Amino acid sequence: TGGDTTGGDTTGGDTTGGDTTGGNIGNNPDQPPATPDLSAFPSVLALWGQTIDTSAAYFDPDGASFDASEWQISRNSGFTDLVFSQRISGKTDANISAGILAPSSSYWVRTRHFDVTGAVSAWSEQRLFSTASTYPNDADGDGVDDAYQVSGFADANNNGITDVDEGICNLYDAQTFSIVGLESEQGDIQCFRSVSSASLDASARPGTTFPYGLFSFRIENLRADPAQPVTVSVKVHLPERPDGEIAWFKTGPGDSAPVEYAGNVTFDGNTAVIELTDGGAGDFDGIVNGTIVDPSGPAQVTPVLSSTLEQGSGGGSAFGIEMLALTAIAGFQRRRDRSRIQV
Repeated sequence: TGGDTTGGDTTGGDTTGGDTTGGNIGNNPDQPPATPDLSAFPSVLALWGQTIDTSAAYFDPDGASFDASEWQISRNSGFTDLVFSQRISGKTDANISAGILAPSSSYWVRTRHFDVTGAVSAWSEQRLFSTASTYPNDADGDGVDDAYQVSGFADANNNGITDVDEGICNLYDAQTFSIVGLESEQGDIQCFRSVSSASLDASARPGTTFPYGLFSFRIENLRADPAQPVTVSVKVHLPERPDGEIAWFKTGPGDSAPVEYAGNVTFDGNTAVIELTDGGAGDFDGIVNGTIVDPSGPAQVTPVLSSTLEQGSGGGSAFGIEMLALTAIAGFQRRRDRSRIQV
């Protein structure tokens, strides 16, 4: 039961195949999880809103619980030209955002599983798939969801210059249908779609609301340097600065609810300035490749109430705080059963 059975490159077919389910389990209790099965992986994937998963449930010969999966998508079968590489805690599946895959292209995919002891399975069989020729709901083929596409003059930063001449991409937000502009200090930015608050599960933080929904975009043609990944500032020009306490939330490939992207966003009037690093926490694809994919947006958040409840000196103020907490919990109950975010 030595280390040779738990390393990423030493868990070949002999340690993870059918032989590991035999009667020798009691003599080797630290076996890695079974090799994931991708035999039923689809041959064609959509360009956004696509969830990928294994063809069979997780299995560990010695009964160790599941911890995480790792997914990789590459332009070649050697997995030396990755477009997506993420370890996802607690889930065997992964959500693929707009901006990861290109239209009418071929890719290879593989996955492996980790158990709670740290043992890792062999990589699954590599599966070749292709992508759809067009984005969903994109009749004109420009890569922008027609429901949120801005046509004609737009000046989201209110400087009198049309946004397209400044390299600003535009979307209608999914809540007020007002124009939003996204601008990157480096590279080329492309907008894909807006995500409505109705599709967002805010159960991770009760009381959170998304006044404009989220915005799905990609920045490309950045310098790709694994030793010194590029960090870029992105300006998001909103119709108005939301009232109250504002935080920036993002979604990742394993998130069933948006998570706060703390410490990387500042506001200047109605413009949010986000710091994103290639391959970092704000990059959906998880690799340093000169491209940043980021579905994210602003949220109005309810402050943490516990300390205030303890310090409340008047019955009236405590009652108000309790009612606020109950409202937040009710919002959580309404949202908690919603499906995975489609970005």
